[in-house]
Amino acid sequence: MKFTLLKDLRADPLMRPVLQGVLLFITLFIIADLLLKSHQIGLYGSQVALTLYGDEERYLDPISLSVLLELIHGDLFMSMLCLLTLSAVFIRLEPSQKRARAGVHLLFIAALLSPAALLGAHFGFALLVWAWVGLFWFWHLLALAMAASSAYRLLRP
Repeated sequence: MKFTLLKDLRADPLMRPVLQGVLLFITLFIIADLLLKSHQIGLYGSQVALTLYGDEERYLDPISLSVLLELIHGDLFMSMLCLLTLSAVFIRLEPSQKRARAGVHLLFIAALLSPAALLGAHFGFALLVWAWVGLFWFWHLLALAMAASSAYRLLRP
């Protein structure tokens, strides 16, 4: 993307609508990811524990390791692709270098630790269920905030 090399949006008038479209699709991806995880795993500790460990009284089997690894594998690829693009836009549009650096670092740390926590929770570390829930919500909300901040800066005259 040419915009990642040049910081000035005035140099190319078509770049503003392209970036607006990118931010729209990133926002839609993040919302869709929340809905997908709500259906596949759950977004709250009790739902996640039920998915990971099952429930004998309700005859619910736990999620198999192969299915969980497939979910994590797909999530890592798609979320990192989305977050790298979002970060490139956010870094260029955020006027404060400290805020840009802090936002990107927190976003990637949380997004990378999230699948690790889910995998650890699957192997019996029940406390990691809550870590996954917290990290998952944190990086999704931070990514939405970064997208909203970038969109505001793009729409501002």
